[in-house]
Amino acid sequence: MKIKKLGDILKRTLNILKTKLKIDFLIRSETFSFRMIFFSTFLLLTFSVFSSDLPRFQLKDQKGKVLNSKTLKNKIVFLLGCSYVDIVLCRKHGRKIYWRMQNLMMIDESEDSVEFVAFVDLRNAPNAVRIYIDENKSKNYESILLDSEGILSSGIRPNFSWLRIFSRDKKQIFESYYKEVNDQTVDSLYEVVRKQKK
Repeated sequence: MKIKKLGDILKRTLNILKTKLKIDFLIRSETFSFRMIFFSTFLLLTFSVFSSDLPRFQLKDQKGKVLNSKTLKNKIVFLLGCSYVDIVLCRKHGRKIYWRMQNLMMIDESEDSVEFVAFVDLRNAPNAVRIYIDENKSKNYESILLDSEGILSSGIRPNFSWLRIFSRDKKQIFESYYKEVNDQTVDSLYEVVRKQKK
């Protein structure tokens, strides 16, 4: 009788263990599947962010001059953008980057190989912003492309300038957001450009 009870207890224990092992296996396989999907998605997103090409565009600046991305062949392209609420920030950062970079590139005589392009995202901009731009187009401000349709503006963040650098073969090699730009910032950008020349 005791042996039969002991046998029943062992059978129940084995059944409980089998059930627990099946559940544990299912949990592990579900966790593994989730990890694989998450990791694959992360890799695809990372690859797409860092391997993106220079967007194709044809936009007018504030004075009506058209820039077509096709004309930027064999040049490293600095693409700086801001929201319409940050147009002053964009102009300030653009000037700092442009003039400091020009001085650094004069030293190694490579200024022809870099193109600086600034744009402002005008999607959802009130009419007052367009009036401001129109009233100031006669001033000697640097060219800034007016992106009314969001062709270049997909990554714009408020209160930041958004800088992307593209290689001569139009692959993105750098991206960053800035609240402030100083000499050290531009010096590090210059190093990105110098590496492309080697």
